[in-house]
Amino acid sequence: MKPTPPKLSQVQVSPEDPRPRKRRNRAPNSGPTGPAHWLIRSNVSIGERLYKKIRTSIIELDLLPGTPISENAIAQLEGVSRTPVREAILRLAEERLVEVVPQSGSYVGRIPVSALPEAMLSRRALEMMLIKTATARATRDDWQQLEAHLALQADVACMDDIAGFHHLDDEFHELIGRIAGLPRVWEHVQEIKVQMDRFRRLTFAQAGRMDLVVREHTTIVEELKAGSQERAAKEMATHLTGLRSYIAKGVAQNPQYFIIDIDLDNLPESVV
Repeated sequence: MKPTPPKLSQVQVSPEDPRPRKRRNRAPNSGPTGPAHWLIRSNVSIGERLYKKIRTSIIELDLLPGTPISENAIAQLEGVSRTPVREAILRLAEERLVEVVPQSGSYVGRIPVSALPEAMLSRRALEMMLIKTATARATRDDWQQLEAHLALQADVACMDDIAGFHHLDDEFHELIGRIAGLPRVWEHVQEIKVQMDRFRRLTFAQAGRMDLVVREHTTIVEELKAGSQERAAKEMATHLTGLRSYIAKGVAQNPQYFIIDIDLDNLPESVV
């Protein structure tokens, strides 16, 4: 009786050795164990880089609302084709950071007024939870780090550095998220407050605004150090809701920067 020849799936043939060899059976795959095995891209595409660069310029008001966006000019400046520029513009349009007007062109998006109370409400709920958790977890080292940050904020406010103060303001809230042990929640807050960030930069230019923010941050830290979760959360709510009082004034001063899609005299009561 002739032996049954091996199947093709069971043999390997190498150029050096034309004779078929039986393949060893592999053990079944098992799930990952130990540290996470996330796939992290090491190379950032041209489109992704342009998207982040333009987005930052829009949020930081280097590009004011209503500013025309020339795809050709950006492509020439960056030394790329129009395709990745167009991809970046479309992504920003989906985020309502760019307005595409048919037969006219693309423009830096105006700030939808309706997005402001929504962002305030969502941010306030999340950051009240963060400050409560941070108050319960904070150590003496955390207190010292927060106090050092407050001193830096005061110095930058004295220099009237709006851009620098905006970054420090974000760092302060991010630090609270880290003390709470919930840094991903702060990342989510950043996603929902994009339009709010643009508006905040406009308000920082108003006299006394930065000094007020430093005082509010100081009160929050004092309650955190005292271990009072409820009072710390209340002060955080007051701090994050206070921006509401600037909406009507900010729109009146620069109406060209806004899409007035909500009644300014009838803002949702939940953010008052």
